[in-house]
Amino acid sequence: MTDGEFTADDGRPTRFVAMPGDPAGPWAWSPDGRLVVVQGQHEPLLVETADGRVVRSLPAADAAFVTDDRLLYRRPYGSRDFVLADPTGRELVRQPLPPELVDRILTVAPS
Repeated sequence: MTDGEFTADDGRPTRFVAMPGDPAGPWAWSPDGRLVVVQGQHEPLLVETADGRVVRSLPAADAAFVTDDRLLYRRPYGSRDFVLADPTGRELVRQPLPPELVDRILTVAPS
């Protein structure tokens, strides 16, 4: 896959970077544009946008950057927990959902 930058004036491409997958969604980009969560061939990945280098694998592709250095995601495979983590993968906070939200569809996105 490739990711590109385009000029705001006329939309022409200015550069392309090889990426190991497609961006996982609209909230997959860090606010500073330095990192992006992509769905790789086998697993979700955190990737540097400057060069396409894989920073690390992630447990879930449905992640949202809440700040430049904080990701929020729901633990996969039926877990009730949401996790706030840093880009190194270190879990900072793990919080279970209240019982009334467990079987509901939740979207992770910045406010």
